[in-house]
Amino acid sequence: MNSDASSAPASKLPVLRTIEEGLAALRPVWRRVASQLFLFLLVEIVAGILAVAISGNAEHFLLGRDRSESSSFTYALILIANGLVALVIYINLSLGTTRLVLAEEPPTLAGLFRWDRRQWRLLGNLLLVGLAAAMPAVVGAFMTPSLGPLLATPLAVVAVQAIYGLCWVWAAGWLQLLPSIVASDGKGSALDLAWKVSAGNRLRLMGLAICAFAAHLLLTGTGMLASSVLAVELLPIRIAGHLLGTLAGSAIYVVFAASAAVAYRRLTGPGAPGDILGAP
Repeated sequence: MNSDASSAPASKLPVLRTIEEGLAALRPVWRRVASQLFLFLLVEIVAGILAVAISGNAEHFLLGRDRSESSSFTYALILIANGLVALVIYINLSLGTTRLVLAEEPPTLAGLFRWDRRQWRLLGNLLLVGLAAAMPAVVGAFMTPSLGPLLATPLAVVAVQAIYGLCWVWAAGWLQLLPSIVASDGKGSALDLAWKVSAGNRLRLMGLAICAFAAHLLLTGTGMLASSVLAVELLPIRIAGHLLGTLAGSAIYVVFAASAAVAYRRLTGPGAPGDILGAP
């Protein structure tokens, strides 16, 4: 899997080729990956059943509305617990897929619920990124009285949101290297290493992030269009659509994680700082 062509450091990252190599890395173990995704789906189903049992209506879980006061607290606890479990699974999907690409370490079902120093490190970095993402909103809230006239028009609001979104799409380019640095036990600040490794290829890495976002948007848009055209009102069909959307979204996430790991491998190469070879 670590051929010379794919392992050698690349001056310019080939975006489409990187995605192809990510898919190729997943192909030999697709059954294991599929098992992980279906296990995640099972967790969602169990959470949904519990939520329905508490709220008394499946629409409450899908739409989050019309809950009685007596069941709202327990319902909220179930959703919070489900969110935490989903966070653990998504972190392990990312790290497990990265280890598969970089160290040829096959993913396991038990690995979805592993939690050790790598998971803590990745979570800590994600929290830092989330805090940075929230800061503009916090600052904007304090400055709203002063900027009120400037933001009075819808065009100004759209422009500000567009600039903010583009900044984070660009940041997502090099931030996607974080799981690879954590999975390979790279020393020092993972954020600093991601910035250094991505030097000269940040726009191309942004291309990977845009491809993942476009795939997810296409999936979501197709589902919304199908629901609108077919005017689906039957609850079983809506539940099936919700679960299929979760499954497909998770699959896109895994492919994106594999592509990011391939990008990291191309940008570092054997013997370079952050090389996975020989890592525990």
